[in-house]
Amino acid sequence: MVKNLVDTPIFTTKDLAKLLDNCIDDLEDGGSKLFGLAELFHSISEATGESFYDAFVPLLGVLAGEIMSCRPFASLPILPEEIRKKFQSSFGEAVKGSKDALKILKTELCVKGTKNPSKILDALSLLGKHYYILGVLRSTLVKSPSANPGD
Repeated sequence: MVKNLVDTPIFTTKDLAKLLDNCIDDLEDGGSKLFGLAELFHSISEATGESFYDAFVPLLGVLAGEIMSCRPFASLPILPEEIRKKFQSSFGEAVKGSKDALKILKTELCVKGTKNPSKILDALSLLGKHYYILGVLRSTLVKSPSANPGD
């Protein structure tokens, strides 16, 4: 017998927790799963009418873009060693901070029974901070004369 879908949740907090874990793991060598998470939060917002979830969408999207744009610079062999090491260190810190923010979101949205707005705002601030840092880092690197020895 086929279950009635009305009685069976399609997506649960357990599913969201797993997706957040996947995004955290993906930050090690990718970052693109954050785009999917952003789309999911937007869909949840539309389906539930709770605009709260739309607060995550722009930050996750731009962070994913910055991580994917910056990752190749961390291993460019043509960069002077000192610049590459500094970039790798800053990139690693941004990835770690982003993971920490996603862990906070997982705890607040999936583990605890109630959402602490202050902790959620802290997580959003961390995501914003790290996307901004990565953008500045990438822009600085691209404009740096020592990073472009032929110019």
